[in-house]
Amino acid sequence: MTLLKVAKAKRTCIACPSQWDIWLEDGRQLYARYRFGYFYLAESPLASPILEFEHGDEWQGDMGNEEMMDNTSPLLDWRDAVWDGPIEIEGYG
Repeated sequence: MTLLKVAKAKRTCIACPSQWDIWLEDGRQLYARYRFGYFYLAESPLASPILEFEHGDEWQGDMGNEEMMDNTSPLLDWRDAVWDGPIEIEGYG
């Protein structure tokens, strides 16, 4: 399976749910979200997921950038990705 190369990513929500916008080198944009112990990655918030899994329990909704990259690495190649204006709060994410 060929990995999708990530060009740029941005975390768009630091609270529950954790969310990211991800742009691929081929120009497509992906949406990732983690809420209620469920993670999904899709081409839009309403599209069918291209990757989904349960993680943690039903009350969890916080996932850091590193953890999200680790969990999506079977599908996404993060090696050359640039983080665009990440939301940074001391001790969070």
